[in-house]
Formats: sequence, structure tokens, C-alpha cells
Amino acid sequence: ESILPIRGYAVVSKPLDHNLRGNILPQGQSLTDTRRTWSGIRLLDDGRLHLSVMGPSFNPNGEADIIWANKRVKDVFPTLPPTEWDGSWSGWVALNIAQEPKLHQLDDTAWAAVGYSGRGLAFGTLMGRDIAFRLSDREREATFPTSPLRPIIGRHFAPFVVELVLNYYAWLDERELNQRRRTLT
Repeated sequence: ESILPIRGYAVVSKPLDHNLRGNILPQGQSLTDTRRTWSGIRLLDDGRLHLSVMGPSFNPNGEADIIWANKRVKDVFPTLPPTEWDGSWSGWVALNIAQEPKLHQLDDTAWAAVGYSGRGLAFGTLMGRDIAFRLSDREREATFPTSPLRPIIGRHFAPFVVELVLNYYAWLDERELNQRRRTLT
């Protein structure tokens, strides 16, 4: 009751031409930005682009938004030719109201780390470390505070509200990007 399962989507391209790979993310870094909607991009070792993308938030049979993926690649890497997509997948992401991970102590030895809101790869490792610190009496070294489990009030309305908010966020992101484009030209 303290989280809302929401669908997260990813797509992967066919391998990019070797000459193109050196022009994007040249040190192998991953990219995320200040967008409110999904924004992760990385170049896999085999030369394929991997993107976090939009899709239906609560439909277990939904599909990744390829039009959105194409637009995202063109926005970030305008010199790339049109991207050929090789596959997509989706999974459930635990969203909480604060949109930040929460660490809960359930009893003396039981812990829950939830609500990564789509940022679980990085935060999951840190949360695991913090739980280990607490179990080995090194709590002062922990990063995340513990918090009580709190149910989401009006949780049955949440899917409707989340869809509205995500559409609003996508609109704000696009508006800000258009403003930056006009400033740069």
C-alpha cells in the first residue's frame, strides 16, 4: 500500500556503425538528465543504444513508445541517422509519492527498501549497503534515513492521477526543450 506499481519501458537498437559509436557517449558513460519523464540512455558494449522510454503506465500488455524513442535519440544525438530498433521490454517499477527510495525497518532483522521510482540500479546498491551498515552496527555510515511505512492515501485514484501527471511532465519537458532550441538558434 505504500508504493504504486507503474510500468517502465526500455528499447534497444540494432548495433550502431562503429564510426558512429565514437561520437556518442565516447567514454562509455550513461546519460540521464533533468527531464521529469524517463530519460536514461547508454551505449551497450556491443554498440547498441539502450533507452528508457515512455509507454502505458498501468497496462501489463502495453508496448514501448517507439515514436517517443526516435524523438529522444534525435534530440540528444541529432547527427545520428534514424535508429533501427531491435527489441523492447517492460517491467514494473515501484513508485512512491516522494519519488525517492525509502528504507523501512520492519523488525530487528527485516528491512524493506522500496520506491526507487525507476532509479533502482543506482539506489538499490546504496540501499543494500545501508542495510548492511545498520545490521553491523555502523548506522552512522548510512546515507538514507529510515522511515515508517505509510499507505498512499487515495491509492485507488492514483493510476488516473499518475497518468495526468506523467502527461503534464512530458508536456513540460517538451516545452523546456523547445525553449532551449529557440535560444540556441
